[in-house]
Amino acid sequence: MAGAIHRLPHRVHKGIFHNALIPVPGRSVVDDTPPQNARILRDLADASTNRTIALSLEFVQQLFLQDVAVDAQRLLSELLTPQPTGYFFDAFEGPDVATLGIPFTYILSEHDQAMHRPGTQFASWLGVEPVMVPGTHETLLTHPDAVAQAILAA
Repeated sequence: MAGAIHRLPHRVHKGIFHNALIPVPGRSVVDDTPPQNARILRDLADASTNRTIALSLEFVQQLFLQDVAVDAQRLLSELLTPQPTGYFFDAFEGPDVATLGIPFTYILSEHDQAMHRPGTQFASWLGVEPVMVPGTHETLLTHPDAVAQAILAA
């Protein structure tokens, strides 16, 4: 959303981020990732034949979906599409979204462990307090009603 919202600020009345990385202009995700996690991303990209990053079952279990049965974790792992490496390695070329004059809401799962910074920090960059919902990173799958209520209340 951050990569598109600045192109249509006159048509966007509110932005809602959910467990989202808020990019810093001129920096990539890897630039702002702790070294050990950046190394994992580089290794995954280097191992790929098409410069994408595919997330393993172990990654899903440890970071995305800790609060469900292994069968559900496996299903998500199998359904995830590999992410182009540009998302992680290319610097964000848009403006600081907090300066666009658009109100934002930041919905954060209480037990999200997938992001390289605390979600509260991303919310603070937008100048808002996070709206907390139960669950881990994939709350849309595990607590969709709570996320829907947070969106409707935004």
